[in-house]
Amino acid sequence: MEERPRWDTIAAEMVKNDWAIVTLEQPLPSAPVPIRAMPPGNVPDGSAGEIALAGYGGDHAFVLSVHKGCTAQIDARAAGLLLHTCDSMPGESGSPVLLLAGEEAWLVGIHTAVASDFTPQVGYRARAGYGVSASMFEQAARTTLGN
Repeated sequence: MEERPRWDTIAAEMVKNDWAIVTLEQPLPSAPVPIRAMPPGNVPDGSAGEIALAGYGGDHAFVLSVHKGCTAQIDARAAGLLLHTCDSMPGESGSPVLLLAGEEAWLVGIHTAVASDFTPQVGYRARAGYGVSASMFEQAARTTLGN
């Protein structure tokens, strides 16, 4: 029997409001990753692309780790909440949840918390995560920045 992640460990209101805006004094040399607000439901939805989480987890704090091929659910438990099955470790809060398609990438959410342990199909111990959906973040950021 496959063990499924538990999503009831952290209040949705805490997770979807756990983000910050940082304004850099100088622009980065690379182009920004565009925000892509996704409709409620599973991502990817079969149309194209894959979900990935890129971050600096506590187990390898100085090495960027990327978990590709995971799944995400937008607005599954509450509006603005993103649930994902990317392997995530403490320390990865603020990491982007990306939709990748070929050479393109879009921000679909921001990882904010580890939800629970589960055993994925590939045979290692993983920790599913919570985050704020891009649609909730974009709406709140526009309100905060006055745009």
